[in-house]
Amino acid sequence: MIYKIKANPNYISSLLGPLALATAKGSNQDVFDLIDYSSKDKTRLVIDSLILPSFERLTDSTKTEVGRALGYFLYHSNVASEVITEKLLLCEIPPSLHQEFIKVLWDSLFPEESTKKIAESVSGIVNRPLVMGEFSFSRKADLALDELVEKLKKRLSEDC
Repeated sequence: MIYKIKANPNYISSLLGPLALATAKGSNQDVFDLIDYSSKDKTRLVIDSLILPSFERLTDSTKTEVGRALGYFLYHSNVASEVITEKLLLCEIPPSLHQEFIKVLWDSLFPEESTKKIAESVSGIVNRPLVMGEFSFSRKADLALDELVEKLKKRLSEDC
């Protein structure tokens, strides 16, 4: 039996969860009004503040799956995933900047990795919801989401 490796966009969607939750919380609107996603620096600041802390807590197997999905969808930019698009829209990232956001996300999380190498190891897409244990953490969060948003606000204010 030949094992075929598939990319699941739900890993990216799950990774974006903290950003989507922070964006959805009405009390954070002043923070998100400061973000210009056309600026790579601001995008990286958001990723470093809200996504990276969760990514760093993931188990190695989950990080591998996230990398596989990110690499595949970045390399095959013509292959759109509704799951990823919907989550990016929830994060209030303009559709014209979705691909650039994914690129900055890749560069932040996997700076030394090749999207081509990852994409070539993937035989296609499996778009199914993740079950318990597929997106798992190796440790608890150091800071609550509200604390991460507050740190982001401070960093954005310093940049302005």
